[in-house]
Amino acid sequence: MNNQSRFLSLRVKLAVGFALFSLLAVGSTTYFYYQNSRAQLWQGIRARLLDSVAIAALQVDARAHSQLTDPLQEGGPTYLGLKEILQNIRDSGTDIEFVYTMRPDAQGNIIFIVDAEESEEDISHLGDLYPDAGPVLAKNFLTMSEPMLEDEIYTDEWGDHLSGYAPFFAADGTREGVLAMDISATDIKAQERQILQGSLVIFFGSIVTLAVIGWFVGAALTSPISRLTRSAEKFAGGDFSQKVQIQTHDEVEVLASAFNTTAEKLSGLVSGLERMVEERTLALTRRTSQLQAAALVARQAAAIKDTAVLLTDIVRLISDQFGYYHAGIFLLDENHEYAILQAASSDGGGRMLARGHRLQVGKQGIVGFVAAQKQPRIALDTGVDAVYFDNPDLPTTRSEAALPLIV
Repeated sequence: MNNQSRFLSLRVKLAVGFALFSLLAVGSTTYFYYQNSRAQLWQGIRARLLDSVAIAALQVDARAHSQLTDPLQEGGPTYLGLKEILQNIRDSGTDIEFVYTMRPDAQGNIIFIVDAEESEEDISHLGDLYPDAGPVLAKNFLTMSEPMLEDEIYTDEWGDHLSGYAPFFAADGTREGVLAMDISATDIKAQERQILQGSLVIFFGSIVTLAVIGWFVGAALTSPISRLTRSAEKFAGGDFSQKVQIQTHDEVEVLASAFNTTAEKLSGLVSGLERMVEERTLALTRRTSQLQAAALVARQAAAIKDTAVLLTDIVRLISDQFGYYHAGIFLLDENHEYAILQAASSDGGGRMLARGHRLQVGKQGIVGFVAAQKQPRIALDTGVDAVYFDNPDLPTTRSEAALPLIV
């Protein structure tokens, strides 16, 4: 029952792993498909809008348009004739919501001239200002000489749109006005949603298919692995004679061969582990000896009351118990300018005591550095340490450590 449970668990893990990999692969592919399709959609919409507004501008009667200068002309035959043209352009196009013409007034402001709309809610009347024009229109209106589009969807009081513009000209070549054509953002977003929905159908359909494939692939792979697992359990029980016979001509067969090799080497590894345990025991013994030495130093320090004798005994005990050829204790002077040697365990240290050896705090040697920084410092190689003080009384020094004594 336990083996069967493991078999199913391994199959599930393989199936899930395959499904996750498939999710990543299909998800990435679907994402790039969606982004590419969306980019192509936008490219097509922009190209169609640019062509449509350019062709539509050619249908505007510039001479009749130039005659519309008074808002009272809005219901006249000239206005209505142009309005009908614009309505035909709007109704014959695809996804076109608004078509209208504009012209600058004497102050350079953008004003509406003819609007194809009939609804009072949407119509812009002759002479109405256009204060919230799109950024491309606002920047280029006075100098526009060729068709152009807004860079992206923008919002004005009539809603969200992508707009295209094309100038139209009088017979003498002077620009009479600009024709504008708006595509509703709602229509564009609807097309984007269709692309997204199609991408999601592809994504989820692929995931379901690949999940089923992954389940069967996992089931096929677990059969030799289960045999390998049972053999491994026998190895764990000490049966090194167990051999795994798997011929799948893939990595599983290589793994089975590795198991067989491992069984032959386990005996040697056990011997190696025993040696490692012995070495670790010796290391622990040395550590215990060092801790005992530290305790002895502490007991001596607690028992001796005279400071000079105490410091001398401490450096001697440190040298004897820890095997250091020199140990010394420095104390700071009243002005904290110098660290003065108070006790030393070596012959060189005795000569240093005799001449009143001292080191300037923060400027001389590792002791001076530690006294200033109040942080321990260890120089494993005094030959390359930047702050080491080369002391002629201690010529054989190769490493040095200093610890601050803070009260």
